[in-house]
Amino acid sequence: MTHARLELSRVEESQDRRPVAAAPPPASLAMGPQSNCPGRESELGQLELAAKNITREQLIVVEGPTGMGKSRLLSELRTRVRLDGGVVLEGRCEPGRAFGPFAEIVDRALRFLDEVSATRRVSPSRSLEGLGCGHGCHRLWHQHSGHQHADVVARTLAADDPSGATPETLAFERKMRFFDAVAALLREVSAVRPPLVLLHQLERADEGTLELLAFLVDGGALVAGSGPDTSQGLRALFVSTMRSDAGAVSQGARIASLLGLASCHRMTLGPLDVAGLRAYLTSDETIARLLARTGGNPDVLDLLLEAEPLTQRSRVQRRLDRLDRPSRAMVDALAVLGRPATLETLARVASVPADLRLDLTTSELVSRTLLDGEVRFVFEREAQRAEVYELIDVDARRDMHARAVEVCAAEFAREDAVRHAISTGDLERAAALALAAAAVLSARHAHTEAAALLESLVEVAVNAPREIRIELVDLHRVAGNYRAALVHARTLAETAPREAESAARVGHLLLVSGELAPAQTELSRALALAESDETTPAALVIEVQAQLAELLYRRGRYVEAGVWADRALAAAKQAGSARLEVQARNILGKLALAQKEPEHAARLFEENRAHAHHAGLAHLEAQALTNLAIAHLLRNDLGAAEEQCLRAIDLATLASDTRDRAIATENLAVLAHLRREYDRALDHYLTAVKLLKRLGNRAMLVRLARNLGELYLSLGDRERARSFCDHAAHLAGPGTPPPVTAERLVLRGRIEAAEGN
Repeated sequence: MTHARLELSRVEESQDRRPVAAAPPPASLAMGPQSNCPGRESELGQLELAAKNITREQLIVVEGPTGMGKSRLLSELRTRVRLDGGVVLEGRCEPGRAFGPFAEIVDRALRFLDEVSATRRVSPSRSLEGLGCGHGCHRLWHQHSGHQHADVVARTLAADDPSGATPETLAFERKMRFFDAVAALLREVSAVRPPLVLLHQLERADEGTLELLAFLVDGGALVAGSGPDTSQGLRALFVSTMRSDAGAVSQGARIASLLGLASCHRMTLGPLDVAGLRAYLTSDETIARLLARTGGNPDVLDLLLEAEPLTQRSRVQRRLDRLDRPSRAMVDALAVLGRPATLETLARVASVPADLRLDLTTSELVSRTLLDGEVRFVFEREAQRAEVYELIDVDARRDMHARAVEVCAAEFAREDAVRHAISTGDLERAAALALAAAAVLSARHAHTEAAALLESLVEVAVNAPREIRIELVDLHRVAGNYRAALVHARTLAETAPREAESAARVGHLLLVSGELAPAQTELSRALALAESDETTPAALVIEVQAQLAELLYRRGRYVEAGVWADRALAAAKQAGSARLEVQARNILGKLALAQKEPEHAARLFEENRAHAHHAGLAHLEAQALTNLAIAHLLRNDLGAAEEQCLRAIDLATLASDTRDRAIATENLAVLAHLRREYDRALDHYLTAVKLLKRLGNRAMLVRLARNLGELYLSLGDRERARSFCDHAAHLAGPGTPPPVTAERLVLRGRIEAAEGN
């Protein structure tokens, strides 16, 4: 008899991923003509060979201290691949720029496909819908700027979605559609030729960029569901540079997770060895420079070798000294701005006349890039930008920051303006800009970056405005960082101890964090405060009642949970809130299942389904169908259970509801398992694995790995059963629910018994 388990549908999510195996690049070398990277031919040969043999998604991180030649290595690789007719897409990482490098990568990919379309006279099959901003007002997410939506604040995070999805679910699904769209775009490029994707300065990447990169190279794109040939992997080679200097990496945990993927290969650049040094000194470029400096005079060469080497700052100072005054001012302005900019923008920040004839690349510090059809200037290396910034007079730097506030607020986005306002000490202006910037970043699918921006303001402001902390609670909650949200929620509750909403906010966060005892204390206090204040909105009272019912259900106190759920249901009906009515009835249905009353549960879930359908609450309808299937299973009606699972999958797919689609698919696998249709069960399980990897919910992955172990044990394959059982143990963390852990231990015992132990 099988012991596979089904899962009830709830709204709890986190983002976490596991690696998909991929082979490292071949170690053999491809020697070509003398390169611009003398002494690095071995590393260049490995990268070039990997770029010529792209069979699936793969990431190579070129890491090392400042000055080891990482940027030069990628520049030479880019040149060689392009000369060979290859496709190169590249972007630069910038802190706080939501998915910054992918703005450039997507822009280059779209232009490449447009050129291919014009040449071949065919229409591209890609859909750009997922690349748009969260508000649906811009074709590409990064084009959503603050000055066009100054009246929009992130309060929309707390608003009800017409489909019944929670803000967390809605934000996650929009981000997944964006990730899928990027993957589909790159897959379409790879259908012409697998691209080389370069990301410069990975240590400076925002968290969203690191998450998207992990998604692309970790096999998450296999579940895209859009674009051409989604059954195929993403054939692309991602190569990134990363400084390994102490303190250089800003996203330590996220980068460590990325580097731990099986599809990631690390290439370390250290000082040149004897052979490398010999190659460097005998290169044409080095010889030409030595001749220019010494005229070939041996004594002068000896003097040059005797001299102390230049520091990074002195070398930057020499290059700056060669510039005329307007060019120097614009390079300084670029260092202050800290992001790619046009000459016109730099002239405004530097407060000098705009001279379009200037070529800042002559400084040997700055290069050009193309974004949204505009030529912009950018520092080749962050270390050099930092040195230029430090060389600017303090007063001149402050003046440029002040002008940058106005320029960024009008031209770029308010997230940059906030940083500059903080640098000038104008915290009141920074706070006003920060709220608008949070809305912009949220529309760009970057709630984590929006929260980080507001956190930077809280760090420097002695008394941060209450609106900032409320926004931080919402942003951290939507991003799944409940601990961080709790910090601000508790601060808000301390400053308003008699406010029901503040207590309810803390109680809800404790509930979703799994801290049930303190959650009950806070929710009970919130309800008492709400009921004693006639001005409290009815919806808040019903929400708290429903949360108390859910909490007591989780604690196994079913009678009390039923009382609160009945109370919430009656109040929701009286208030005319379809969403809250479905929510309360769903808890009653789960209570009926827990008390072995499948007939009663089926009636409740069917009522929920009809109610959600009539109200247009697609997410809640999919949830009701998923739970209705479990009720049919407990009634031993496997056919009806399968029918409801299939309906739930169809509806969840239309509603972009990954969670219920994953749960319903896993339940289909369990049904096939119960029928001993093992091939079908395995297919459904593997599909569910791909979907659950996107959600990153460890408890769900642990349960699914355990179910796969049960499947293989049923097939008599004890080795694979043990492997999945061990994998479930590996996935389990301190937050794994005890029943899930208990089920895994039961499986382990059954495996041992089957082997006679």
